[in-house]
Formats: sequence, C-alpha cells, structure tokens
Amino acid sequence: MDLPIVLRFGHHQTIDIKAIDGALNKVLKLNGKSYEFKTDEFKSRNFNKGTNFGFISQELNEILPEAVNIDSNGYQCINYDEIIPLLVEAIKEQNAKIIALTNKINSQDVTDNLEELNIGATLARNYPNPFKENTSIGFFLPTNIKNAVFYVYDLQGKQIKSINVTERELGTIVIKGSELQPGIYYYSLIADGNIVGTEKMILTDT
Repeated sequence: MDLPIVLRFGHHQTIDIKAIDGALNKVLKLNGKSYEFKTDEFKSRNFNKGTNFGFISQELNEILPEAVNIDSNGYQCINYDEIIPLLVEAIKEQNAKIIALTNKINSQDVTDNLEELNIGATLARNYPNPFKENTSIGFFLPTNIKNAVFYVYDLQGKQIKSINVTERELGTIVIKGSELQPGIYYYSLIADGNIVGTEKMILTDT
C-alpha cells in the first residue's frame, strides 16, 4: 500500500507533496498594483501610510485563491508567502524555455541559409565556442572553386593543422579538442588562393 508523503518542518507536518504545474501561466496573469490604504477610514487596522505595492485580493482570488484568506471581519487579505513558491517555479519554467530556445538556435546548422543567399565562398563561426570536446565549423564553397584548404593557427601564427576541403556548396569541418592543447586558436579557409574568412576559437580544459 502506498503511503502519503510526509515532510516535517519544525513542528508542522505537510502531506500530499506535489509539483506546482503551470506556474508561469499563473504568474503572467498577475497584475501588480500600487495603492494607498484608507488610513483615516480604518484607523483600527493600523494600515501603513503612503504608497504600497501588491495585488488586489479580488483579482488574485480568480488566479490563485490559495493565497487569499478571509479574516473574522469578512475582509479579504493576501498571504504573500503563498505566492513566493509560485514565483520561484515560474522563473525556473521561464529559464527552461529560454535555455531550450537558445539551444535550438545555437544547434541549428549555421550554414542552413547560405545556399539560399546565392553568395560566394563563406566561412562561419564555430559552434560551440568555447568548446572542450568537439566544435563544428560551417562553410559554403561554390562549385567552381578548384582548391580549398582549411588552416588552424596558434596565437603566434604557427600553423597547427591543415585540411584539404573537397566538399563543395554546404559543408562542415569538425575540430576535435583532443587534437589540440587548451588555448586560443585562429582558423582560416583559403579558396583558390583567396582568404574566405578567419575566425577565432577557444579550447578549454574544463
């Protein structure tokens, strides 16, 4: 038989622990307000004077009724502690979306649109950069290019690696981190004796 989950916080007990679903959607519906209490009309409640920031309980009750309480006099009041976990999960949910979108953009082949642009030989920046294991470098070489060579240089300008490029149109060169020492390198693509482009890549050891 499955037993309910119980966590103990000090002298309190909590059961039926669940993840907060749809936190971001709820937070996006919240409307923060600035307001002033009617201190003269409700002197017995000792309201703070001046401008305050928060939510309207009636509006919040439509979105997050768990955070709205009714006191013994029938007044609605907001328990802001209940909103904090919602905000935390909304931030995490938003961050996950940002990371997923960033990865999707970065993982796209950087040469995807080169052919449609009808341009000459082109060298793209490597991805990822910096890198630890492998990095990919996209390029585009028109079919009329006869000879093309890819070079890697260290900061002193010493040639570290050369690759004869036989592919034409869209292509990719993969550089393995295990073939180099951690550091900063420059790479160039030479096509029929002309420099197509030069970019910088960084190999890390962590």
